[in-house]
Amino acid sequence: MRLSPALAAILVTAIALPLAAAPSVLRCRYPDCSPDAKTIVFSCPTEGGWQLRTITLDGTAAALPTVEGDATEPDWSPDGKQIAFTWARDGNKDVAVMDLSSGESRVVAEGPTTDRSPSWSPDGQRIAFCSDRDGSQDIYVVTVGGGEVVRLTTDPAADTAPAWSPDGKTIAFCSGRDGISQLYFMAPDGSDQRLALAAYATSPDWEPGGKRIVFAGEPPDPDPMGPLPRSICVLDVAAGTVSRLECAARGSDPSWSADGMKIALTISGRLYVVAADGGSLTELSPF
Repeated sequence: MRLSPALAAILVTAIALPLAAAPSVLRCRYPDCSPDAKTIVFSCPTEGGWQLRTITLDGTAAALPTVEGDATEPDWSPDGKQIAFTWARDGNKDVAVMDLSSGESRVVAEGPTTDRSPSWSPDGQRIAFCSDRDGSQDIYVVTVGGGEVVRLTTDPAADTAPAWSPDGKTIAFCSGRDGISQLYFMAPDGSDQRLALAAYATSPDWEPGGKRIVFAGEPPDPDPMGPLPRSICVLDVAAGTVSRLECAARGSDPSWSADGMKIALTISGRLYVVAADGGSLTELSPF
């Protein structure tokens, strides 16, 4: 099977850039599955700060070009040729894009405050992100090729973690406007903002078919007498029902694979994949 040019570039980078020594404590975060469903990009601590790494589903790990400062919250472009990420340096955070062919990174949204959590539009033309550039945490959109940053939300509560739907018609995001972080929907122009799920939710990610959303949080009406039921949950968007992946208790940072078959996630800083409909966890060891 022939590799795409973007993934071939990753393998070349893996030869040119050896992996840093394994940290004493594994702290993998923010996995994101590639458009061909074969590779996961994630962030981990190194001697030079948090950097981006990749690992294939068969366990082959590779380093991406190192950036000055910290690189976190990666999001693969729809064509697999670029990775958007949060770039922390000089005391603030910007949204940047790494070209996988050249290894070069460039900032697409910057300011004196915090811009983070990028999410590509399905056409690859825009990136949604959250920022406190106007005071509170809100959702913004910027054109990748350059252009004005457009503010989508204005609520005084924190609006975070945007996730663009596969059809490009909806942006899911998390908001604390009702007291806790819950899942909301809006149109890409910021209109029609509405509560999608009255339950604690963070880190949403859409199923490729657009019918379900995976998130880290709680099902509605958890047992108040039991332990904190935070887990990896799946929302059926049309039905409004939530199921929990019981094997992924205390899981974070879920990411749906492009073929819809698997979900990548982290638990206590370790990287796993699980079948989207449940089953046992498979650990991927990048070190």
